[in-house]
Amino acid sequence: MAVDAYQELGGVLVGYLRANLRCDEDAQDLAQEVYLRIARHSNISEIQSLKAFVFTIAKNLLRDKSRRSATKLSACSISADDVTLAAAGNDPLDQIEADERLQRLEAIVAGLLPACREAYILNRTYSLTYADIADYMQISVSMVEKHISAALRALRADCQVH
Repeated sequence: MAVDAYQELGGVLVGYLRANLRCDEDAQDLAQEVYLRIARHSNISEIQSLKAFVFTIAKNLLRDKSRRSATKLSACSISADDVTLAAAGNDPLDQIEADERLQRLEAIVAGLLPACREAYILNRTYSLTYADIADYMQISVSMVEKHISAALRALRADCQVH
């Protein structure tokens, strides 16, 4: 069954992991870990959606890797109270406006229809191609284009208002 999963989802899974990790070697390593976990699963034949199972494992492995990285970084970090503003000349009002704009954009993305939001995030955040998104979401490439266009229209509308 792990071989079937590899043949069916191998390229999409590695692309998803590569987009999240920005490193081909790490993506390949995590993909191997996904398949190892599938191979170890005792009741693989009872799984209704192999694709959902594979990507759930991948998301969990990414989350674990992220937590480990954050733990390592926190040991090296310093308190924000110990840092002075390094960017002399930057206007604090500009930063406040940028923060408010980011909050507005996040609210717009959060308010999109779930499929529209998922397609947009997979494309813009994880750099997946429309074909990979269509494969992952089990929809047509045309539908992916429509979802991303709708998201961009919503975001552009905010730019025209403000």
